[in-house]
Amino acid sequence: MARLKAATLQFTKLAIVWLMALFVISAYELVVNALSRDLPKEWAGIVFWSLGADAVFWLKWLVFLYIVFVVLYFAYSRLAKLLFSVFIVILIITHVLLVQYFNTSLTPLGSDLYGYSIADIKQTVGASGGVNIFMIVGILILLASVMAALKYVPRWIKLPIWIAALVLTISMGTNIFATFPEAIRPSYASDFANNLALNKADYFFTASYFHFFAEEEEVDIYADAYIGDYLTTSEKLKEFAYLDKDQYPFYHKEEHYKELRQHGRSYPATF
Repeated sequence: MARLKAATLQFTKLAIVWLMALFVISAYELVVNALSRDLPKEWAGIVFWSLGADAVFWLKWLVFLYIVFVVLYFAYSRLAKLLFSVFIVILIITHVLLVQYFNTSLTPLGSDLYGYSIADIKQTVGASGGVNIFMIVGILILLASVMAALKYVPRWIKLPIWIAALVLTISMGTNIFATFPEAIRPSYASDFANNLALNKADYFFTASYFHFFAEEEEVDIYADAYIGDYLTTSEKLKEFAYLDKDQYPFYHKEEHYKELRQHGRSYPATF
């Protein structure tokens, strides 16, 4: 029991450092957008939604990571702390890159990434200014800061076990409510304002999950809609309108759908 308590406290302390890093990244994103373009008039609400999105993203992952952490902790505690710290660093770097992509394209990156070739990705990176020395230095500074925080900050955090247990309980509840994503998203008139408030990592990973693990709709062969359609053949395709397809292949918006059916079932091409 004492070992489980130690594992729970150690995990929660490292997770708090991760949450702090998420808040810093959101602040960075808002500052960069404020300097490069005018923030929407709803900026105060966007700050609230942005921090809330970070917390939801954090909570959604915690309970699953905790299970893995505890198993590793009982086997070898140092390995558990090391792997969890490395995982946090990788997630933070991925998050920063996704934020940087949004700051350049004004569109959050989702499952559409999997529909483009390596040449398209290289072209988009090049059109956005490429990977320069300032970006590399910035990532290295971020990496060093996060690693230092993961090593030293947990020592300063005094945390009672009941708070750690409460956080994990809230994490389990968050995964239930996260099945209704529209209920926890802002609905501003501007798409830019709505997208700015998103946690870009959460958006990307959620879209990726549904891209690879989309549930297939069951076909009711006795439904009226099924009769008479069994000879038609087609697919549901999503069309895009591009600002400049050659320079910015990812920068597009959805125009409309073309829907065809095959044996009464529609197959979405993308998430």
